[in-house]
Amino acid sequence: MQKLIYTTILSTLIFIAGCTGSQYDLDETAAVVKGEEITVGDVLFEFNVDDDELPHAVETYVVEYLVVQEAQDMGIDVSEEVEMHGQFLGAYPSEEVDTDQANQIRQFAESRADLFDMDPETYHEEYTRKRTEVSAYSTAFAEEYVDFDELDTDEDIEEADITMQQIIDDLYEEYEDEIEVHIE
Repeated sequence: MQKLIYTTILSTLIFIAGCTGSQYDLDETAAVVKGEEITVGDVLFEFNVDDDELPHAVETYVVEYLVVQEAQDMGIDVSEEVEMHGQFLGAYPSEEVDTDQANQIRQFAESRADLFDMDPETYHEEYTRKRTEVSAYSTAFAEEYVDFDELDTDEDIEEADITMQQIIDDLYEEYEDEIEVHIE
């Protein structure tokens, strides 16, 4: 559980620097995975990147999409965990809270909410829910292959990283014919 909280907080703070504009339309197709369209807006909702970083963000989104779909196909259900953590992590900090973290969250949500024509609190709650869900599925998927309680040394961690990267590479390769990336 602590891994999920840490991962979600970390991903909430990733890509804090704002986009200054884009050559891409939010409705433009970024990729199609297993018949499902992923738009530039879908990617930018979760990753705050500039145009030059967008191809990497699309790639990351596609991999996360595959992992979530695979976890669901394996019968993994994280709805209770997402609900529990979402209530804790999804709370938008009030203006009375004047900490660096609260200010960063508000600044991030305000800049992203404008792009998606949402109010900052709604954006933050939706963003946090989505990132928590991806994190929970990714963690549960990884736990099917790696016993995190047995990772005692740096070598164990490195070996687990290599194992998971190979599993993800294999998953991508399995669905390669069903992946069309339009932003490269």
